[in-house]
Amino acid sequence: MFENIIGNNKAKEILANITNPSHAYMFLGTEGIGKFLFAKEFAYKWLCTSSERPCGKCKACIQFKGNNNMEFFIIEPEDGSIKVGQIRNFINNVYEKPVESYKKIYIINDADEMTDSAQNALLKVLEEPPLYVMIILIGSNEQAFLNTIKSRCVKINFQELTVEELKQYFEKNQETINEKFLDIYQGSIGKAKKIAGQENIYLDLQESILDIKSIGKVEFVKKCTRDITKDNIKDILEYLNILMFKLGKNNLKYLEVISKINKAIKQCSFNCNVEMISDNLFLNMYDIICN
Repeated sequence: MFENIIGNNKAKEILANITNPSHAYMFLGTEGIGKFLFAKEFAYKWLCTSSERPCGKCKACIQFKGNNNMEFFIIEPEDGSIKVGQIRNFINNVYEKPVESYKKIYIINDADEMTDSAQNALLKVLEEPPLYVMIILIGSNEQAFLNTIKSRCVKINFQELTVEELKQYFEKNQETINEKFLDIYQGSIGKAKKIAGQENIYLDLQESILDIKSIGKVEFVKKCTRDITKDNIKDILEYLNILMFKLGKNNLKYLEVISKINKAIKQCSFNCNVEMISDNLFLNMYDIICN
């Protein structure tokens, strides 16, 4: 199992050695490091009807590989969140017994995007799950889950990939990786792919911050915000945290900015105005560093 997935050998060992699976798991770790691939492979094993799982030959395995296994379900966010209506639809389905396999398996991807009402609805199933059901919650922000949800799941923690593992992945897939941006990738294949082709945005942003004392406040804010969009703001904010920490080793004022960045990251979770968030952040950054 998991031989085609790079990295996270400890998680591989834990999952491969499970002989009596729980009804609910929580796969936690940085976005883009392979948690969803692990969840699918784990589901593949436990949907198999053979004594040696996964056999790759039984009807359930063949259906799974053909993406048409009737006992396997994926729930994804809609418009930025997983809503209570989606979980209610899931609940309506969950009590119907499996037909082809011994189990029904549900992956809730980006489960940390569930609304509180959706989590409370899910809790009813987690408290009294049917014996044939397995639920895998995938998330990067453990704090977004209600404690009542976390306490009813087996947590599996996934680590960021090492530099060598990132290189290995891209070599295996015959893709190139810009080694100058390894800090930005944060051990995440997903981030590396999202940032590919946008490296100049990060270089320009870094240059503007390094030149902050030689340009006026208005020009600084314009330079730093011109390429920020709804799609890339979270990645840019995470990069800024890394950059501020590095620069803060020589100037403590940069470390003061980190709290402002973290506040902006939280605001992004509430679908706030991107322009307002980025303008306020860089205005605050200028005032802290230049005064």
